[in-house]
This record gives sequence, C-alpha cells and structure tokens, in this order.
Amino acid sequence: MVAGNLPRLVIFDLCDTLYDTNTTIGFVRHYHSLQGNQKDDHVVRRWLSRRSPWFYIGAIAHRLLGSDVARERIIATLAGKPKAELTAAARDYVRNILPSRANAPLQERLASHREAGDRVMLLSSSLDVVVAEIATLLGVDFRASELGFDAEICTGKLKQDLTGSKAVAIRDLMDSGLELWVYTDNRSDKDLLAIADRASIVIPRGSPDVRWGGDRCEYIRL
Repeated sequence: MVAGNLPRLVIFDLCDTLYDTNTTIGFVRHYHSLQGNQKDDHVVRRWLSRRSPWFYIGAIAHRLLGSDVARERIIATLAGKPKAELTAAARDYVRNILPSRANAPLQERLASHREAGDRVMLLSSSLDVVVAEIATLLGVDFRASELGFDAEICTGKLKQDLTGSKAVAIRDLMDSGLELWVYTDNRSDKDLLAIADRASIVIPRGSPDVRWGGDRCEYIRL
C-alpha cells in the first residue's frame, strides 16, 4: 500500500478518523467526572443535549455564522483549572477510556506508515493536552489546538485554534520536498487536501456516503 520515492509526511486527523469520538468533549467530561465538577458537567451537557435549547442555539450559530459557540463554551468550563490536573486527566483519558473508541482500520494504516519509515503526524483541532498524550501512545509527532494557560492555570480559551488552518500549521514542513498524505473525515480540512499529494477521506459510521473530497480521493467507509 505504501509506494513512491519521495519521503512522506503522513497526516492523520483525530476525531472520527483515528477515534470514533470527539476527543475534546470526551476529555472535558472525563476531567469534570474525575474532579466531581457537577456544575461544569451540567454546562457541557446542556450544549450537547438535543432536549436543550442551547444545543440548537449552538447549531444555528455554527451554520449561519461559522462560529462553534458550543465548543467555546465547553472549553470555557476548564477556566481556573490547574494545568497539572488537566494533564493528568488527559493521560488517564487517553490510556483508559479512549482505546475502546479506536477505529481499527485507520489505526492499522497509521502503524503501516510508521513501519514503512514515513514521518507520521497527528494534526488535530482537538486540545493539545489530549493530542500530546495520544501522540506519545502512538509514537508519532503532533500539532494541535493550544489550550491557554496563565501561570499554570487554564484560561478556558484557546491560545491557538487549528480549525480550518491546518495547511498553515505545517507550512514549515512543506519546504523540504516531502510527499504529503492526508487522512481525515473533516470538511474543514479542505485547505490541507488542496496541497496533499494523496488524500483519504474517512466516512464515519452512520454518516451519509457523501464524497465531498472529489474523485481523486480514496474513501474509507467505517
């Protein structure tokens, strides 16, 4: 499956690609559960529940304004939390909770690329505290949205968000003549697909078979 002569940079998206879950939401809820933060978890649940008006407010804002208000509010529940606590919770989440949500076909692809000597990188809009732990577990590089901290206390905001700007995030790597392979399910990664030499679009379970990447892409149905 791995062919060609140029050295390769192989990019994997995380949520709904390597794992069948949203790792930001999963981690935040796991952290609040560990700490017994019932009030904060209630805030998270109201943005996720279809029985809550906040769910529809978030959905409308995302569709009409392109603003992911729900994600912002969920991340905001981490404000005031110590970095050490968040890092420990991320490690526990990745080691003990996340493996059950792994998408085996994509995990196998990643392992195959590693064995072939390709440079493999996780490039995700998920939180860096989580993605760093996953990258360590899988033995690969990563770049991710950066959670803000002030004196080791979380600000509840992103210092840097990779959503829609992943191509910019790896611009420094593309000057070295690498062949770029991309695995993603995410339409916001179109900037990345535009510069990719090869792209594999993941169609998550339960999603319609929409081939939004065009005819030149491989499609992986989970």
